[in-house]
Amino acid sequence: MLKQLAENLWTVESGMRFLGADIALRMTVVRLSDSKLVLISPVVLDEALVDALNQLGDIAYIVAPNLMHHLYAEQAKQHFPEAKLLVAPGLPDKRKDLAFDYVFDNHSFQPWQGELNHFVFTALPLLNEVVFFHSASNSLIVTDLVCNIQKADRSLFSLYLRLSGVLGKLAMSRLFRLLMRNKAHAREQLQQVLHWNFERIVMAHGEVIEQAGQQKLKEAVSWLHL
Repeated sequence: MLKQLAENLWTVESGMRFLGADIALRMTVVRLSDSKLVLISPVVLDEALVDALNQLGDIAYIVAPNLMHHLYAEQAKQHFPEAKLLVAPGLPDKRKDLAFDYVFDNHSFQPWQGELNHFVFTALPLLNEVVFFHSASNSLIVTDLVCNIQKADRSLFSLYLRLSGVLGKLAMSRLFRLLMRNKAHAREQLQQVLHWNFERIVMAHGEVIEQAGQQKLKEAVSWLHL
């Protein structure tokens, strides 16, 4: 169910099977000053969760934040048909079945201006991930760009995490690092993200970081020599 992290900021944890293990997924919920809600990276919604969300405010925006986290966007849209579906660039070509309302670019999204900033991280085209900064709570909201999985059971998934270099710390996977061919572009884009003054990092996979998030992200991408 809903877990409140700060004023007007909640998360919902769910899960899925991957490589023989149950892995955690996290949706982030932001309430804007007009009481409209933003659902970032929807998870499976049951009736109890739908009711809880409706009690928080008007679900106005559903966000599919990268080219991988879109599986439950359609279900969310069915529950909240009046909400606008906002997607990462490239997703309309991948999911032609989705009726989207807006494709993110690196211009301000006017309805959120001053409350929820975003940046499209195009240096990793496998994801084209949109990252967010909720200024009121000093929170950076990411999906797959980094993860913070502190432990895993004995499974293929645990082996995958170890080989990816992401188990037990905040990190970006080795695969993603390899796929960022233009390191200068990646440095420039990460510097844009680090320009935000955030303490907390909320991600889709792993434990939320509550303090010193900006410094910890710098350490996680130190291989780029920012």
